[in-house]
Amino acid sequence: MKNVEIHTEAGGLHSVELENAEDLLRVIREAAGLGEDAHVFEHDGEEPLIDIEIVRDRKALVMVVHRCRQVQVTVRFDQEKSKAFPPSATIYRILKWAVGKQGFNLDPDQAGKANLTLPNAVSPLPKDTVVGTLTDGATCSSHLVLTLKDFTNG
Repeated sequence: MKNVEIHTEAGGLHSVELENAEDLLRVIREAAGLGEDAHVFEHDGEEPLIDIEIVRDRKALVMVVHRCRQVQVTVRFDQEKSKAFPPSATIYRILKWAVGKQGFNLDPDQAGKANLTLPNAVSPLPKDTVVGTLTDGATCSSHLVLTLKDFTNG
């Protein structure tokens, strides 16, 4: 038996027990309430799963199921920059891009203070959140704000 934790595009979280790996993609799509066209990713994975062999020997899996193969992420910080990420990409991965040379090229001191938030939010997004939970299958896009605000003291 294998325990599979499933994150869906609507932010839902399901956990299912899997009898055998051959049923993996079908069971995950059904548990997420999405059909055959849904893409199944490993948490923070780059490409949708096609070959189940890569997960066969694992005891537990964290999967992301989404209608979109890519999410167009737009980050605002003085200006806006966009990049496509898989819906399984974590906020941490998007933050690394946003503070890096291809993003806003922040110096190391600024980058260490940086966080991503939703527009008009008062707290940063957890770094292990997957971007697919911040969008829906209709838009395949997400808008975030890069901030240097100190959140440690509330």
